[in-house]
Amino acid sequence: MRDLWATDPKYPKHLISLFMGQKRWEQLKRFFHVSPPPPKGVKYQVFEKIEPLTTPLGEAFRKYIIPRSMVSFNEMMVRFTGRSTAIIKLPSKPIPEGFKILSLCQYGYCYSFIFTSPGCFFGLPSRIDHQDIALLKTSKCVLYLTRQLPLQAHQFCLFLDNYFTNIPLLQVLRRLGIAAAGTA
Repeated sequence: MRDLWATDPKYPKHLISLFMGQKRWEQLKRFFHVSPPPPKGVKYQVFEKIEPLTTPLGEAFRKYIIPRSMVSFNEMMVRFTGRSTAIIKLPSKPIPEGFKILSLCQYGYCYSFIFTSPGCFFGLPSRIDHQDIALLKTSKCVLYLTRQLPLQAHQFCLFLDNYFTNIPLLQVLRRLGIAAAGTA
């Protein structure tokens, strides 16, 4: 983050440095919260606090991005090392600790996403479809996000890594007319 205010000519000049000092930015970042306080006696889960921001953002992604036939499903990590029950630790990954977001993307653009924490998928309906009862929770996330694609208008091929690939999920996707390929 210090690079945003760097004056060395080998660094690019960022617009934020023209309008705000680094100290001011750090203070805003420290004290700025996106959600109203919860009602007395109610304790929010971490992702419920940012829901008023993420729901319109997700709707805008789906409104303004028209996906082509090739889409991918994978996880994204948002670095966070503070205290939270929603932190996931993956020591072998480039970002070893933070918040995990499952996303449906194409060419670097996110089409749809869902937040996860250990044992919880925020925003995933408890029942997806009566035919999909045998699916794992991660497979239900894949199915939930994939069904948000404009399936009537286009045909899709979904690329998954081996963590998400399993035969029951591929069978359900095939019934929906979605081709899928996993990595090995």
